[in-house]
Amino acid sequence: MQGQTRLHASPTLLAFLIAAACAGQASADVAGRVNFATGPVKAIALDGTQRTLTRGDFVNSGERLETGRGRLQIRFTDGSFLSLQPNTIFRLDSYRFQKDKPNEGSLLFNFVQGGMRTITGAIGHINRAQYKVRTPVASLGIRGTGYASTYTQGTLTLSVDKGIVNVSNDFGSSNVNAGQTFQVVQGEAPRLAPAGVSAEARALPPARDAAPAAGAEIADTPGLNSDAGIVAGNNQDFGQLVLDNVLPDSVYPPQSGAPLPSYTVGTRFVQADGSLLVSGLGAYFNSTDTAPMHGGLVRLMQTAGPVVTTLFSVGTLQFNNVTTLGALSYGEWTNGTAAVGKLDPSDNAIVLGANVFEPYIVGITAPQSLALDAAGNGTRLSYALAGGTVAGSSDGESGVLKSLTVNVTLAPVTLVDVDMTIGMANTGDYVASGHGIRVNTSGQSTTNGFQLTGSDLLATGQNCTTGCAVRFSAFYAGTDPQLGAVYIINRPNAQISGVAALDLTGKTAVSQLLPDAASPTYRAVFAKGGSPTAANAISADFDAGGKWLSGTTANGSYGPSGTSAAASQDVVHAASTLSWGQWVNGDAMLGGSVPVSLNSQGVHYLVGSPTASGQLPTTVLTYQLVGGTHPSLADASGSPVSAGALTSGSLTLDYGLGKASLGLGMSFVSGGQASAVQLTGQNGSLSAGNINFNTLGVTVGVGSGSPVACTSCSGSASGFVAGSAGEMAGLGFGVSGVTLPGVSGGSITGVAGFGNPSTN
Repeated sequence: MQGQTRLHASPTLLAFLIAAACAGQASADVAGRVNFATGPVKAIALDGTQRTLTRGDFVNSGERLETGRGRLQIRFTDGSFLSLQPNTIFRLDSYRFQKDKPNEGSLLFNFVQGGMRTITGAIGHINRAQYKVRTPVASLGIRGTGYASTYTQGTLTLSVDKGIVNVSNDFGSSNVNAGQTFQVVQGEAPRLAPAGVSAEARALPPARDAAPAAGAEIADTPGLNSDAGIVAGNNQDFGQLVLDNVLPDSVYPPQSGAPLPSYTVGTRFVQADGSLLVSGLGAYFNSTDTAPMHGGLVRLMQTAGPVVTTLFSVGTLQFNNVTTLGALSYGEWTNGTAAVGKLDPSDNAIVLGANVFEPYIVGITAPQSLALDAAGNGTRLSYALAGGTVAGSSDGESGVLKSLTVNVTLAPVTLVDVDMTIGMANTGDYVASGHGIRVNTSGQSTTNGFQLTGSDLLATGQNCTTGCAVRFSAFYAGTDPQLGAVYIINRPNAQISGVAALDLTGKTAVSQLLPDAASPTYRAVFAKGGSPTAANAISADFDAGGKWLSGTTANGSYGPSGTSAAASQDVVHAASTLSWGQWVNGDAMLGGSVPVSLNSQGVHYLVGSPTASGQLPTTVLTYQLVGGTHPSLADASGSPVSAGALTSGSLTLDYGLGKASLGLGMSFVSGGQASAVQLTGQNGSLSAGNINFNTLGVTVGVGSGSPVACTSCSGSASGFVAGSAGEMAGLGFGVSGVTLPGVSGGSITGVAGFGNPSTN
């Protein structure tokens, strides 16, 4: 463990030390001593006199403590500890303690705003009736030894980790037990907080070692004003400041451009791919014992081909509120110039003033599997807020991330739930909530994280009455994966942004399978060779892992058949609404009475539960690509050439006018060259949930060349709207007359799923 700092306690020196330090002030007025301080933390006396606190300074009864953007940790004379988070105001209204008269000790504190965490000392153990912390909405009485609390925007949140804390006001009284979180608002009795809400997130505990015996001495640490000590009470939860662990620096094995460990960093800097994340990095950290710098991210290295280059070097930038939690570390850069600022690709420079704070979060990359298990289940990961930076606004306003929960269902189409509340000092709360957001992971077997954009997640609050777009990027870190997140709320007048660390709180299996349909209630579309074909009323029978075994319509059957039955590949189930895949290399029924022999290109299928006509939307919605099969490229004879990948796509449906438009991008490699193909449809029709494009425009770009319209190409697409209320849509597509490197007069076929509809 890095940089352990301890205090020396000697009863024989007490009188002299306090007298010298306080210049004649009565010893009873001394409440404690600063163990740790970052930023311009102030102590304000009753007469208005202000002083900036640094490590080793005394704090006195009657003073008001204000942290601003800084943090503060105090050890009181009774052995208790108090940690104050950024944007906290805390008054030491009355504090009295003498070691030889512990029964006479008392304290009355006033928690005005912000976040705090405390471990109680002798007063809380011996004279509990004389321990009281007031807040604007309730009073706290101690029956335990460790708790955290926040008070922002009129809401008091209290989390207890050991013992019992009583919270009371004129409307009720509750004992909050260890492991519980309660909330109080003005004019209401205390109540149990919603799931995922925790004051611990913003008021981290001081690290603890084993408790010494009463009266034991704590060894000095050089450089900590060790000539001044404070007598501690008999505190069985005695602790001392231990600086956070530092994440390990990366190393590069010989002849390798892959760092160990590999890191992902999240910032507000938008990268070339539109993400706020950069992965595959080597990272290096400050390991000195200087608290503001300790654990700070000082350098990032990036591999470009065979060359390892510097993406970021801290230069003269300073650090604020650096915190390491497990495999994640976050903080803010401020007041300086980065020696290398390529992390900001907009101008390759990071220059910050003294009052400008740039948040970051970095963690050991931990890719997660997207495969379904043998029963067709995805893995649902539940996350709760563990810590984060100040929520800052580009207009200078600051606030706190009050709550954040994230649920991620890892599957070939990943589902994300986000519930976030940010309390700003002047403009109040901003709430963003989105459930069942479908993340495009088409063709991927693992994922490092996800990104949500304004079409996925909106925030409400002042100047956001109709919803402000939220950019939310997150990555997985560590072996039992934590989640690192960056958020930006794009208000009309200013952005609100910050970073957050989340801990895994649960892991469950969640079925993604589209249920069997014994009767023909599903719709399906099939793509093979030319134009796709539809089956508007079809049954479906899936095996335990989600492979489509058979389907029946009034005109015939579908599915692998016979002793040489086709194999299934590319099988995906999305939110129990759609499924897609391919039947290849064998015989399959395709609506007739005789099996069809399929090669490795096979037939692409998409099947799902159509939206009932009375439940279809009535507005204009744009859906985003969430997945699909690997599109097949064949030559003029129908022989397979290669399997491509879907790269982008959107589908706009005007339910009022019955119109549809499409943009769908994909990539192929043929003849040793990469090509990009774009399909566009502007005059599609929409009727009773059925989607049809008789004509598609096709453009082709080879290598780095500009896209060129394919005049010899002919394309079409068809599909349907799916889900209980039109949450998804699926299309099959086919293009003929395609010319790509090594292919002349070829064809492209595939299916695509769309989700996350947003109003135009």
